[in-house]
Amino acid sequence: MQFVNRNLNERTENRTGVKIGDYGTGGRVYHNTVRVERGSEGWRFGAGGNCGCGVVLVLALGLLVGSEYHLAGTLSMLSVVAGETVFLNDTLAHPSLDGSIVGVAAYGPKVELPAGDSGHTGALRDDFFGYTFIGPNGAAVQAKRVPEYCQWQEIRNVHRNKVGQEPDYCTSTGAEGCNVSCGGRSANSCGGTNQNGQACCRVQRGADIYEESISFTYHKGWRAGRINSLLFDNPVAYNNPSRDPAPSWSGTVPSPVHLGTTSSPSSSPPPPPPQPGLWVRFVSWIRSILQMLGLVSKGPGGSAGESVECGPSHACEELKTDAHNVEKALEPWRRIMLGPSIGAGLSGGALDSGFGEYDHQYFYSRVAENGRLMNVGKVGAAYLLDGVVDINTIAKGTGLESLLGRAGLDWITKGTCNAGDVRVHLEHRDLPTSLTVVAEQRGDGYLIPHAYPNGRVAFLARSGILTLEGFVQAESTDASSTAFWVRCLAVVLAMAGFYTGGVGSPEVNAAASGWSIFLFTFRGLAVVCAACTILWAYAYGLEDGVPPLLLAGGAFLASNMAATTSAPAQKQKSL
Repeated sequence: MQFVNRNLNERTENRTGVKIGDYGTGGRVYHNTVRVERGSEGWRFGAGGNCGCGVVLVLALGLLVGSEYHLAGTLSMLSVVAGETVFLNDTLAHPSLDGSIVGVAAYGPKVELPAGDSGHTGALRDDFFGYTFIGPNGAAVQAKRVPEYCQWQEIRNVHRNKVGQEPDYCTSTGAEGCNVSCGGRSANSCGGTNQNGQACCRVQRGADIYEESISFTYHKGWRAGRINSLLFDNPVAYNNPSRDPAPSWSGTVPSPVHLGTTSSPSSSPPPPPPQPGLWVRFVSWIRSILQMLGLVSKGPGGSAGESVECGPSHACEELKTDAHNVEKALEPWRRIMLGPSIGAGLSGGALDSGFGEYDHQYFYSRVAENGRLMNVGKVGAAYLLDGVVDINTIAKGTGLESLLGRAGLDWITKGTCNAGDVRVHLEHRDLPTSLTVVAEQRGDGYLIPHAYPNGRVAFLARSGILTLEGFVQAESTDASSTAFWVRCLAVVLAMAGFYTGGVGSPEVNAAASGWSIFLFTFRGLAVVCAACTILWAYAYGLEDGVPPLLLAGGAFLASNMAATTSAPAQKQKSL
């Protein structure tokens, strides 16, 4: 990028950069003269026009419709779960329930390893580092290898200093019925009106003139990915070797998961279902009023099926499922702590790649050391091509770094790591101590995702012991919470749409300068609530469309009040 920067900028100032430890500066400063028109520092009210307003509003409404469609599908699926699920009091596959939706809350789920698998060959294993993912709760369900790379990162610094201003000039206001030429007038003689008394010309403030300087600084540290140093302004001095001896890896255990038992180790009863929120109770109250008036009909009541026991004359298979089906119920990712004997299992490929060093968290592969002649070449190339004094390499080549290392101070010149070093840690996800699942029972005792009437295919799983009512309520709360935040985002986008295009009427535009935050908030809220009224009434019933309709009307009235209240004051100010 050095060649590009020299040609894109007006003037290049060479200076001496310094590279020491984890920090460094570049060998050049680029200078430009920049003109900044008044008001061009950011996006202004009405800058996008009606087209910009329409695009942003369409984006907001499209996001809202997609979210509400997904929420309606989830709630429809949960209504089927609540009405048709047979909630078992054991973890056995009852033949009479093949093809049915079953629910079970179980303690102690385990990954089923092959019989006699003393070597845990059915468990997840990272053959490169020789590690088998077996924890105190049995085989891990998911595991991954996470590499980190010691890399230089370039930071672009821009500093502006105002050095002058262009003269003010006369420009047209765009009013209709004006026959005067504003471009040839000076700022002192700028004026003129049309037949309606509207100004034809106005004085435009001249552009500010800035002296801009661009410099680059560098920071070295552990990064999640590799950085291409060829794009740096100083690529020789701050070179990132493209080493990747242990690429990222992840896997899911191929063995099935047995659900465990319904017997509680502590014999504690399951927690009560969560209470419905204020919004749910408000909608239920409106629904009851509309049902009393005969405007809506009462829906068919649904309840969970009774538990079905396996008889003594028939031995039932234990319920199990594929590991990827219970992914949502797994414990969070946890980093594996490495023991002192971990090095004994390293593969030959790992040792050949330099992973002979490790601590309690990481395997390390250090970049190969250069000879003294190579270090001299690196120092000379960094200074001649980039103008950077490479103190890191100088200290290493002269032995200063070794002397500092004896006192524990080698970090001064070396820094955290050497560019090109790689470290790797391992992570895993285990099964929870208990979980609740709702799925379709297959004839061989496997639980599989169920195809619901609305087209959804889902395997529902949550950690913890829940009743069917509590499970449905928790799933509904999660889906509603996600939809709520999407609605908030849609309101913000609608506000931005009105801001970019102006709100339309002259009164509103006149009021925007002092009341913009209230005006745009109420208008955006009104549009989103009006859309929710249509969507909710269609998807859930008329009673659910009443609350957003009330909010839409209130927001619309509030926006009109904000506009009409401030418009006279703005008009008086302009006079």
